[in-house]
Amino acid sequence: MTLFHRKATPIVIYFLIWLIAILAFWLTSLSGDAMAYSLLVFYLLLPAATLIISYMLGRDKRWGKMRWIIPVFFGVMYMLAEYLTFSLANMLTHKAINAPEFTMLLTGMVISLVAMGLGAFVQTHLRRGK
Repeated sequence: MTLFHRKATPIVIYFLIWLIAILAFWLTSLSGDAMAYSLLVFYLLLPAATLIISYMLGRDKRWGKMRWIIPVFFGVMYMLAEYLTFSLANMLTHKAINAPEFTMLLTGMVISLVAMGLGAFVQTHLRRGK
């Protein structure tokens, strides 16, 4: 496996989790139980995946300084998750176009930054301890 593939693996895993969450909204009865879907996806699954993967990326020095733009990716994906589920369903029902919830962008970025900072902190202190 090349270095790029090893570096990109956590991002691909997150994208697959994200894609399954979006597809679950549209292909199952989860969209009928909006509260359960919202709690499961927006308050558990995506934040947990963002935390874990961001922590891993924070500890991974192979990304170099580029890793600090990764929270933008997580923020955009978190915002798009809401936009491609509830907001899109609303737009289709009312035949109107809504703007994305930009607060979701900030939420995803903050979750990612906190976890990446913790990962970088742990990595730095593990290296100093050796």
